[in-house]
Amino acid sequence: VDRLFEFIISQQSDDKEIVNKQLNNNINKIAWSFMTDLVFSHNDLLGGNILYLSDTKEIKFVDFEYGSYNYRAFDFANHFCEYAGFDCDWKKHFPDKDHIKQFVN
Repeated sequence: VDRLFEFIISQQSDDKEIVNKQLNNNINKIAWSFMTDLVFSHNDLLGGNILYLSDTKEIKFVDFEYGSYNYRAFDFANHFCEYAGFDCDWKKHFPDKDHIKQFVN
């Protein structure tokens, strides 16, 4: 983690000190370590592969043909990138922070 953070900081043209402070606080290091653990992942978590069963209030994931080990954060990141669609219109379709927080919680 430390080497990755050093690389990210070195790539900044200005505000290196601000980026350094943001990356190197304890919470970010813990979060980064958590997100980059290798776990079994779905790897295709688009909306059509998430089912909500209203009678039991359960969420089910289906279609695990791409399932394998990946970083813990991959399925979350990929899910939100899928919002942009085939035209990759990030500004129009990528969810805001409130939507992401609601999804994760």
